[in-house]
Amino acid sequence: MGDCRAVVEAGLLLMLAPLVLMLFFNDDLALDHASEAVTLPDASGAPTSNAEGCTDGPDPELDMERNTVIDPGSELDFPLLPTPAAQPTSCCPPAVFVTLLLTLSDLLSGLASGMTVKFFAIFFLEQCRLRPATVAAVAAAAPCGVAFAAAAAQRIAARVGRVEVSICTRLFDVGLLSSMAFISTARAPAMLTVHLLRTALANSTRPLMRSVLMEVVPKQYRGKVNAFESITMFSWSGSAALGGVLIERLGFQATFLVTAAIKLAACVPVVVLCVTLRRLGLSGARDWRDGRAARR
Repeated sequence: MGDCRAVVEAGLLLMLAPLVLMLFFNDDLALDHASEAVTLPDASGAPTSNAEGCTDGPDPELDMERNTVIDPGSELDFPLLPTPAAQPTSCCPPAVFVTLLLTLSDLLSGLASGMTVKFFAIFFLEQCRLRPATVAAVAAAAPCGVAFAAAAAQRIAARVGRVEVSICTRLFDVGLLSSMAFISTARAPAMLTVHLLRTALANSTRPLMRSVLMEVVPKQYRGKVNAFESITMFSWSGSAALGGVLIERLGFQATFLVTAAIKLAACVPVVVLCVTLRRLGLSGARDWRDGRAARR
């Protein structure tokens, strides 16, 4: 018990460093109109205002023809979502529709992840017979893999599209998690390799999807949209109890298959989102290539 108390106290002390750094944040340096939502025309085809007292107009920092941020020194000029020439008539505004789709996908993903993520350490300790130090090392290596995968996903997304990359990584996540149900627990190195690769891919496109959401939601509504994150966190925590019941009755690896099936269902809203954005002309992959070619 004394050893555990020392670990907790050390962790609390380490948390002080980022908290102190947050005291130096300066809101005056935050983005202004450059961080606003893209212009989505209303039913009459007229541009809509994204914020009170602010109408959409030309921004000297943006190349409105290609809708990309002008930064010649940047290796990665990410396109804003291009403004569509026309918007299909719909009873549901695009911002609301995109929010609902991503919230549903995150809700299902959180439900699935909560069933297994909290039990991976027990699985490696009891089923794979790994030492506690090895399990801790794996947990420490996982965020590093996520960081590398996120950087790679960002570059790939600039060429083929953010939602498209997210769909691919989610499908790889489902496949790798399903394979963990059939790998023998005696093959610990193979199990750990698949687990680290799956973790990296599963979390690599979260920033990309958040950027898609923020680009269609006006700034004054982003606080309300972010409040939906609490629903996702609830599903992630609440499903741990269900995961514990399934592990007791079916075992770890059978629960992996159940989790993979729910994760596959979570891909459906993202596929619908991809099709919807393409219909609105909001993919952006072609615009990135055209913008890069024009600057060469």
